Amino acid sequence: MPKIVFEVKMFNEARRQSKPHSPIIELLIFFLIQLIISVVTSIVVSPALIYLLLSDDKIASILGADITYAEFESRMGEIFNRTLEIMSNTPNWLFVFMLFSTAVMLIASVIYCRLIERRSLASMGFRRRGFACEYLGGLCVGTLLFGAVTALGVALGAVRFEGFNSVNIPLILLFFAGYMVQGMAEETLIHGYFMVSVGRKTSIFYTLILSSAMFSALHAGNLGVGFLSYFNLFIFGLFAGIYFIKRGNIWGVSGIHTAWNFVQGAVFGFSVSGTGRTASIFSFSQAKGYEALCGGQFGPEGGLIVTLVLFLALGAVYIAKPNANEVVYIEQNQDDTEEK
Repeated sequence: MPKIVFEVKMFNEARRQSKPHSPIIELLIFFLIQLIISVVTSIVVSPALIYLLLSDDKIASILGADITYAEFESRMGEIFNRTLEIMSNTPNWLFVFMLFSTAVMLIASVIYCRLIERRSLASMGFRRRGFACEYLGGLCVGTLLFGAVTALGVALGAVRFEGFNSVNIPLILLFFAGYMVQGMAEETLIHGYFMVSVGRKTSIFYTLILSSAMFSALHAGNLGVGFLSYFNLFIFGLFAGIYFIKRGNIWGVSGIHTAWNFVQGAVFGFSVSGTGRTASIFSFSQAKGYEALCGGQFGPEGGLIVTLVLFLALGAVYIAKPNANEVVYIEQNQDDTEEK
């Protein structure tokens, strides 16, 4: 009896356009690219961070005081603690700037794939057919998913609605634009570049596991991160990876990523992956004693409610039909499969 399998066009194009490497080499290249991204991003963001720190009266008084080097050295701990306090309450303008700075990640991924691997943008998931509908569909899915997280939290008494905030529409729109850049950048790095590159030589299962692990690892330095945070990020990576494969483009999964973060932070007012709370349309808070459900300092992504919603989303995307425009169905005879 013939076995029905499907192949994704962008993976096939990537195999034709460039020579694949072993998974270990792909990992080493990924770490190198991520190091370059971190250095360049630090250079871009550093002036804004220095301005923020020097604008703080406490730090400015220490730096401007007429003290000896030994006295200054003894107060370094005080400066460090104040810096952490400031960064845990990042001003809105700096948060938006940092979101836009993730464009470095997007640009680096595209440059590597185009100039080094000689791959087309289409092989990274930037397909032309129906891109607007795919992106809007992704925004709807991401909004629905985090809406379900919040609704479950309220129903269980783990999340409390505290009211509406005075809305600064231009600021909210800037947050949305920033999350659009961030969502596209992370998805291009993890799936458009890394997943497709690894998938040129290995199985879909292996590429899903590896790319999801890398997505989880990207958040290692965030405040409040713990085992459940890593696990939820890994599951989100699996969900996003399968969605990326079945839709055959980068647009839909980028829309999901954007809406998930935007609704979580700028609409409902939660901390997004431990980055702290920002300006938001609504104000929700975690009830005391429900940290396991709500994620504590890391935010909802570190809680069991998100775990449940992501598992349901994972099951739904697994059984969903692939995009017929980007996925090719193939019938393989059992004998042919065994020979391969």
